[in-house]
Amino acid sequence: MERLGKIANRDIYYFHWNDEKRNYYLENLPKQKWSLFVIGDDNLETEYTLLAQKSADENLYGMNSAGKECELIHDIFDNAIIQKKKDNNEPMDSPDDFENTALTAWYTNKFDWGYWSSVINFDDDEEEDIIRLIICVDFTEKRVGKYLKQITKIIRKGWGPRSGPKGALYKNQPIYDDEIKKPLKRSQRGFEKD
Repeated sequence: MERLGKIANRDIYYFHWNDEKRNYYLENLPKQKWSLFVIGDDNLETEYTLLAQKSADENLYGMNSAGKECELIHDIFDNAIIQKKKDNNEPMDSPDDFENTALTAWYTNKFDWGYWSSVINFDDDEEEDIIRLIICVDFTEKRVGKYLKQITKIIRKGWGPRSGPKGALYKNQPIYDDEIKKPLKRSQRGFEKD
């Protein structure tokens, strides 16, 4: 996995689904609380389901999805999480029964907000619940690793989504291609190194 950086004492890693080490990564998912950010533009239901089944366990704190198929990814993860509870004969009668279950969300046309929520938006009440690891899985043909690395730096500088259209980083959402270099040039000065 490629290390994207660190935000608020959380290490952020990235891999593309076609990485030759993918099966190794899936077999060695974190043993501590962690979060997942999934990006998908194509209807790859079988692949999304494999990722969901491998990662939807008691250690997964949350999963956010972005890209054209973000809603499909979200639904697949919800189904995998519920199926694991059923397989373990866990109760599902009240909202309290889902208290320690991974939260899922999808971000249509708000790629930057989805990523921000994956790396920042946590309520670390208890020491044992602190999220220290984020993994980004990329299913896109464009490969968004460079974009994620740059937006990681922007978030470290203090950017966060606000309500309304002015809260977005860029006018056209989702943007994750080579055009990202143009709007970032001026703001790239002074990025701290990892």
